[in-house]
Amino acid sequence: MKIQFITFITCFFIAFSPLVKAETFTITSMEGSMYTELNERIMREAYRRIGIDIIIEKYPAKRALKISNSGQVDGELFRIANLNKKWKNLFVVPTPIAYLEGKVYSKKVDFKISGWDSLKPYRIGIKSGILHALRGTQGMNRQIVDTNAQLFHILKKDRVDIIVLAYFNAIKELNKIDFPDIKLLKPSIFLLPVYHYLHKKHQVLIPKLDKAIKEMTKEGLIKKYRDQYVTELYLGTNE
Repeated sequence: MKIQFITFITCFFIAFSPLVKAETFTITSMEGSMYTELNERIMREAYRRIGIDIIIEKYPAKRALKISNSGQVDGELFRIANLNKKWKNLFVVPTPIAYLEGKVYSKKVDFKISGWDSLKPYRIGIKSGILHALRGTQGMNRQIVDTNAQLFHILKKDRVDIIVLAYFNAIKELNKIDFPDIKLLKPSIFLLPVYHYLHKKHQVLIPKLDKAIKEMTKEGLIKKYRDQYVTELYLGTNE
């Protein structure tokens, strides 16, 4: 009888105790960025290692920052360095999670990329809103367009000699068009590390997340995620 009573009490507490679930964070990111999915895969695993699930909400770039800085959500998925100089409530996790890679494409010309000055002799196409490209080509012979598709169009029609575009965006665009004469010039014109940011209310978690990212880097997992993503883009399976 005593054993039956103990069994009943145990079952009662199991049945009516709340299920233990991982904590869930909401993270903002820029809508329309080809880098969001890769960085989501990386940070989902990093958070999993410290017992947290994440939900990604996508917004226009500036709005995403306003929301994450306000504390309505828990962090910002990825941004370049020194973001917190302006957005004071966002604290950086110091180990980079990925790199924004700028590439130069041409149709006819061929030369080694050695910084922005090496582009000066040529007519350059860039996309509006890409601040690093706008600054790098300041004062040069350039044409600014609104979309990635327009960049490849003006290059194909010989209206420019070269175009500057983020690597992932270029891969996706080239999957859509017939452009056998395109040349990828090397090395990259820019390589910018990007970092994960947490709202100040969670700054105590920065060392834990940083450790997880460092471990993933050492394991080669971040490189594996990137290589898989690039393969998907080339195969056109990431739509």
